[in-house]
Amino acid sequence: MSGVPKKWAIGIFVVVCLLIALRLALPSILLSYVNRTLEKIEGYDARIADIDVALWRGGYVIRGLEMVKVKSGIKTPFVEIPETELSIEWNALLEGKVVGEVVLQSPKINFVRVRGELASAPEDGGKEWVEQGKKLFPFDINRLTVHDGTITYREPNAKPAIDLRLTRVEAQALDITNKPKKNDPLPTDFKLTSTVFETGKLSLNGRAQIFSSPTDFEAKIRVEQVNLTKINDFTRHYAAFDFSKGDFSLYSEINAKNGQLDGYLKPLFKDVGIVDKRDFGNPFEGFWETIVSTVWQIFTNQPKDQFATVIPISGSIKNPDTALLTTLANVLKNAFIQAFRPGLETSEQVKKVEVSEKEVKAKVQKGKAQQKAEKEKEMAGAEAEKAAESGKK
Repeated sequence: MSGVPKKWAIGIFVVVCLLIALRLALPSILLSYVNRTLEKIEGYDARIADIDVALWRGGYVIRGLEMVKVKSGIKTPFVEIPETELSIEWNALLEGKVVGEVVLQSPKINFVRVRGELASAPEDGGKEWVEQGKKLFPFDINRLTVHDGTITYREPNAKPAIDLRLTRVEAQALDITNKPKKNDPLPTDFKLTSTVFETGKLSLNGRAQIFSSPTDFEAKIRVEQVNLTKINDFTRHYAAFDFSKGDFSLYSEINAKNGQLDGYLKPLFKDVGIVDKRDFGNPFEGFWETIVSTVWQIFTNQPKDQFATVIPISGSIKNPDTALLTTLANVLKNAFIQAFRPGLETSEQVKKVEVSEKEVKAKVQKGKAQQKAEKEKEMAGAEAEKAAESGKK
């Protein structure tokens, strides 16, 4: 009998040693497995630098993830994530559900356009990434969180070079599952905020079925307080003028179902000033700024100093219809009839802006007359004040 406890002690000691050895070897084993899995993503050189295992959390931390598109000539990684935490949610496990949580710390996505094409982005929309990602974390994700992210858009060969950034990206998606629910076709709730081009604010929220093909979603977007001078490199390259001042806002609601879009975009430009930077090297040098400024002023609502329109969007995701005539009619409506207000539109409001050509012409004439009367009234008031001051003297 005395030998039995001794054998148990030896057995326990051996098991403990094996567990310790396995724990010490586990990071290297996982590092090799993750890198082999990432190598299967076609068209990308993807790798990680290190892995930390946290058994008490039922997860691990991936460090130094980089994905560079091969044969693109771009050395900048498309994706850079210094730290990715993957773990099991113990509260859900106690309820009999095996779901996970993913936290991305300071991720960075770099879109680079070269010779008219996005040289860094995946050509298949990231489907292969999703498949390999499931192998690294084969659980439904109950919560995906992004802290302090950055999204860049660069055109290094443009003149001048273009570098636009969304910074301080904070995002969260709940209930990311590939299992459709009977009572909820869009089970994933998501929200995102960020700073736009140093000054603006972006707010995005909605619902989606992430794993449907194509993805079904409903989204509401607000972009406000963007200083237009921050995009001068872009406008200088593509339109040959700079903004000297002005603010930009964008409001949008977009729904997608079975590959079909329905929604609108509402861009608003306030207090805009335009400066020409094109050197024509001929007698017409400087005319471009005059043309752009004149056209802009004609279609700007003078009392509000606002250029705006509502752009209806419909049709296929791959080839959406932006209703050009309606968009132009809405430019006229904002300029001469009634200025659009900042904020999201209701479906009824969107329908109301789709007016006929005859109605637009009639209202434009009425709007011009009203603006003329307002200007004459202002001038008369100014002259009366001037006369009153002269009389006092």
